[in-house]
Amino acid sequence: MGTEASDSAEKEWRATHRFAFRFAFAYFVLYSFPFPKGSSGTTWLTDAYAGMWNHVAAWVGTRVLHLGQTISTVETGSGDRVCNYVQLLCTVVLAALVTIVWSVVDARRKEYRRLHEWLRVYLRYVLAFTMLMYGVVKMLGGQFFPPSILRLNETYGQTSRQTLLWTFMGASATYTFFAGAMETTSAASCSTFARPRRSAR
Repeated sequence: MGTEASDSAEKEWRATHRFAFRFAFAYFVLYSFPFPKGSSGTTWLTDAYAGMWNHVAAWVGTRVLHLGQTISTVETGSGDRVCNYVQLLCTVVLAALVTIVWSVVDARRKEYRRLHEWLRVYLRYVLAFTMLMYGVVKMLGGQFFPPSILRLNETYGQTSRQTLLWTFMGASATYTFFAGAMETTSAASCSTFARPRRSAR
């Protein structure tokens, strides 16, 4: 009798644990979406999704946050733009709203072990795909390029942090290849072990 009660207590998550998992699940799925779409003829979906977020980020930044500047949505290849940070804030708020609704609708659920395992699998594939993409591009010399004369003539004070990093990586083809090889190896490791444990319930 005591053993059964103990097993039941171990299977049941605390309320704070369940709430935190709901938020983490909602946030990571929203952040990673629309993966795995975006390849094999589905780029139209990712383009439409990105366009939707650009409009939302520009509106929120201007009308809600009153940032006092035009929120540029021009694609620069960098994820360090103001619109990216506004989108991240929107994702956090949306995940919080999803968490609240989920907590009300699914209040009787005692644990999410199986869903937790599948979330781990999903995130490992997201990470593996991203690292593999960047790793292979680095190894093929398609991400960083030798600095141009114009770049070399810039002073340190004129150089942004991203430009400084790009210059450093482009100036060392050997290091760039090494970094790509490490990313590719890590991606293979993530995908190889990305499977739910059979013990999950």
